[in-house]
Amino acid sequence: MKKINYYIIAFLDVLIFIFSSLFAFFTRFYIFKFGTPFEPRNIKAFINTLPFLTIIFIIFFTLYGLYSKKESFYEIFASVLTSIILLFLIKLSLSYLLREFAYPRSVIFISTIYEIIFLLLFRYFVYKYEKKIETKKLAVYIGDGEIFERYGKYEFKKLNGVNELNGIKEKIDAIFLLNNVKEREDIIKFAYENSIKIFLSPTLQDILLYCSNITNISDKPFFEISKINLTDEEKILKRIIDVLLSVLFLIILSPLFIIIPILIKISSKGKIFYIQKRVGENGRAFNLIKFRTMIEGAENNTGPVLSNSKDERIYPIGKFLRKTHLDEIPQFINVLKGEMSIVGPRPERPEFFEEIEKKIPHFIYRVRLKPGITGLAQIVGKYETTPEEKIKYDLIYISTWSPLLDLYILFMTLKKIL
Repeated sequence: MKKINYYIIAFLDVLIFIFSSLFAFFTRFYIFKFGTPFEPRNIKAFINTLPFLTIIFIIFFTLYGLYSKKESFYEIFASVLTSIILLFLIKLSLSYLLREFAYPRSVIFISTIYEIIFLLLFRYFVYKYEKKIETKKLAVYIGDGEIFERYGKYEFKKLNGVNELNGIKEKIDAIFLLNNVKEREDIIKFAYENSIKIFLSPTLQDILLYCSNITNISDKPFFEISKINLTDEEKILKRIIDVLLSVLFLIILSPLFIIIPILIKISSKGKIFYIQKRVGENGRAFNLIKFRTMIEGAENNTGPVLSNSKDERIYPIGKFLRKTHLDEIPQFINVLKGEMSIVGPRPERPEFFEEIEKKIPHFIYRVRLKPGITGLAQIVGKYETTPEEKIKYDLIYISTWSPLLDLYILFMTLKKIL
C-alpha cells in the first residue's frame, strides 16, 4: 500500500473546511430559516475572508502536528479540537471588529460544529489507514530507563551493550541510548559506521552543545557555549510580554473568579485560595497563589507530600480544576507581581527543591529564570516525568528562549488543557 501524502490530506482538509461553512449557510438559511433572511453580502463576506481564514486554518493544523504521523487518535482529536476552537475565536472576533466580515454569527457557530464533526471523521479514516499500512521496524535500547514496548514504527528490544549489536546489525533500524551507558562512544561509533540512526538521551553537556554556536579559531572548529541565561534585553522583552498577556488573560478569565469560588465553597469547606511557598528566580522564595483543590489542612498530619492523580486528599471539584489546570489561573497575579513568568520552569517547593538538588547538582540552573505557569517540560513531559528529565527540558528552554518559543508553548498548553 502507498504511504499517505500529507499535501493531499491538507488539500482535502481545506475542502472540508470550505464545505462546512457553505453547508452552515445552507442549514441556517434554507433548512431552519430562522432570523434575518439571506443576503448576497453574507456569502460575499465569507468569500472575501476565505483566503485569510484558510491560511490561518493550515497554520494551526501544521502547528499542532496534524501533517505528521500521530501515535493515537486522542492526539489527533485534541489537535483538531484546539485548532477549530482557536479559528472559531478568530472568526468571532472578526465578526465584531470588521464590517466586511458580515455573515451571521449563527453561521460561525454552525460551521464550527460541522468542521469538528467532518474533520474528525475524515481524520479518523486517515488514522485507521495509516495503522493498516504501517510496517514495524526493529529498534534497540541500551541503558537505564523505562522499558519501551513500541513507539511509532518501532518495536523495541533491550540490549546490555555494544557486543550484542554485531549479531543483529542488519535488522536494526535505530538505536536508543538512555541514561548511564558506559559504552556510549563505542555505540555511537558503531551506529555511525553502520549507517544506523541513533537517539541519545542527552546529558547536561549534550544540551549545552546543542545550544552552542560553531566557530573557527586557528583553523580549528570550536563549540562556543555562551547562551547560559537570557540577556538583560531579553528579560525586559519577556517581562513586557508577561504583563500584557497576564492583563489580557485576567480580563478574559474574570468570570471564572466568580464561578470557581462558588464551586469550591459548595463542594468543600475551607478557603478559596491556597497559598504555598515556592522557589523563584535565583532561589528566592515567594507565595504562589492557586485555587484550593485539596481538603482544608491536607498536610497538617503528613507535612509536605508530593501529590498524584489518585490522591484522596483532592475533593471532586478539585480534581476537575487540576485536570483542566483552572486552579492555576490566580498565578497570573504572581506574574503581575513580578514573581513568575507565564512561561518558564515550574516552581518547586523549598522542601523538595533541596532534596532534588542533592541528587541532581545542576538542578539549581533552572532557577536562573522566573518560574512559569506553564513550560516546555509541562507540554512535552507527563505528570510522572522525573526531575532528571524535567531539568533537561528546562535547560533547553533557557538556552533557546525566544518570543516565538513562548508562543509555541502557549499554543501547546491550550491543546493539553483541552
